[in-house]
Amino acid sequence: VRFVVEQPVQQIDFPQGIYFVTAEEAPVRYAIYLSAPLNRSQWPLAPVTFSWQGSDNMVRYKIEILGRNPDTPVFKTYTRTANYELPRELVADYFSAGHRYTWRVSGFDRNNQLVGESEERSFSFKIVPDFVPEQILVLLEQTDQGRDETVALERKYSLTPLTSYTLESLSIKVVLYKTDLDVLDTVARLHSEPGIVSAQPNYIFQTLTEPMSDMQGLFRILYLEKVHTQYRGSNVTVAVVDTGVDVDHGDLKERVDDFESYIDEGAYMAELHGTAVAGIIGAALNDFGIAGVAPEAGLFAARACRQIKKGQPAGECFSTSLSRALDSVIIKKVRIVNLSLGSTTTDPLLEKLLAAGAAQGILFIAPAGNNTDQTQIAFPASDPNVISVAGTDAKGD
Repeated sequence: VRFVVEQPVQQIDFPQGIYFVTAEEAPVRYAIYLSAPLNRSQWPLAPVTFSWQGSDNMVRYKIEILGRNPDTPVFKTYTRTANYELPRELVADYFSAGHRYTWRVSGFDRNNQLVGESEERSFSFKIVPDFVPEQILVLLEQTDQGRDETVALERKYSLTPLTSYTLESLSIKVVLYKTDLDVLDTVARLHSEPGIVSAQPNYIFQTLTEPMSDMQGLFRILYLEKVHTQYRGSNVTVAVVDTGVDVDHGDLKERVDDFESYIDEGAYMAELHGTAVAGIIGAALNDFGIAGVAPEAGLFAARACRQIKKGQPAGECFSTSLSRALDSVIIKKVRIVNLSLGSTTTDPLLEKLLAAGAAQGILFIAPAGNNTDQTQIAFPASDPNVISVAGTDAKGD
């Protein structure tokens, strides 16, 4: 390497030296390609799985997560696999919502020599709200509230109507309002108004399963080969209330009898989470893909959740979309309703619909939750009209 000072010109006789480097003294460094999370992504303050492209040259990896001080990692650990899930207790102990972090991975060979390094990527944790900001749901008896009374109510509470719909199974009109006032305070005040059945925030739900795992483990756990000799779900309709199911999928196109979207801002579309859940339930026995638990069941794909990011299965649902979907499955007299979603907050409107459906003989199924250290069952699994499904980890616990 030669450095030359050009301005101003210097008449200096610089010393020179020669340095020889052998191949053994300059080991090859491999690039480690990071897979997830994506750069500058945001996550709820919950466990996050980091993954990267592994190599046969590396038997051990070091993952480092850095905060504002690049010289002192907030957290680091070693793993022998090309992925690492940050446990919930460590998230709570080491990280905060609203702060940006960077992460990187180093790889080591059998001699514990550093042979691989990755770039740095950033991510941050966000606090997921329990409800949509500035939105209120008002439930009205269909015949009790005239337009003049409604306008007066809207003026009194500074409410701007966004949309309205009728829940036929409950004979109730639902109006979604925007407000600049405090949501919870306004909800409490609205309950005292005559003609209002109830008022509530527009709660947010998250899809709760991880469909990218080894789904065919069910074949062994549930002895499906034997089960299918007697029961395959024929003449039973299962509603998949989720993100959109791919109705043209080779394993599902003969199984989906009907589909509908209940998301305000979008038409029906195929998405990851709903498709995976539908496959677990009813993928056909057709020498293609996987085998569903009930491979002859009919499926009603109710898109009540929207996929948050392209290429990632996580979905988001709302009181508005879920209430429409549940009302529809009750009217259609669907036999079983699968709700692979949940929230830490109980939704009064959905409680009414679950009770109405259960009285009609509908079976509602929902997951208790995905975290082994959680202290309460997620809603709607916590509702007495819902069958709550627990889970097992990789060790069967």
